[in-house]
Amino acid sequence: MSAADPTNEFSRPLVVDPARERTHFRISATADECAALARRFGLAALESLTAEGQIRSRPGGVWQFTARLRASLAQFCVVTLEPAPRELDETFELAFRSAPAGNPHDLDVADEDAEPLPDDGRLDAGEIVAQNLYLALDPFPRAGTASWSDRIEDLPAPSDPPPPDGRASPFAELEARLRVRRSGEA
Repeated sequence: MSAADPTNEFSRPLVVDPARERTHFRISATADECAALARRFGLAALESLTAEGQIRSRPGGVWQFTARLRASLAQFCVVTLEPAPRELDETFELAFRSAPAGNPHDLDVADEDAEPLPDDGRLDAGEIVAQNLYLALDPFPRAGTASWSDRIEDLPAPSDPPPPDGRASPFAELEARLRVRRSGEA
């Protein structure tokens, strides 16, 4: 989450300036960045992604990153695999801690749940927003009124006759082999 990384699809580096108590930001993804993020996260589409927020100084060398992201997207329905449109409006906070003077490896973040602030003093707001977009996605999206019964109806019933080509089920052959093996062990 540090400085601009050319592999990030949505890179917006911000300098954390100790001389400023607060830095405001407003960022938007371009159409190309939205398409790249959609590919990265396996989305049917990402129409828009915007975020606004601030980085604010706190006592003890802690920087609080607060943002609100908004996105218009479509995920693939887990039942029908059709696009399932979604509008996201999420607020999130993260904390970053400056390394203490002297040895930067002496940073203890366990007490504060803060991540170390990168050495160059930059946070990639775009990548932070992209990661939080991913965390806000529905893990089991459904399109409209899709239900599991839509898919179950397509499955053959257990009592259906064998296929017309006359071939036996591969599971029937496995079952026969298991019977032979078990009868030999007894």
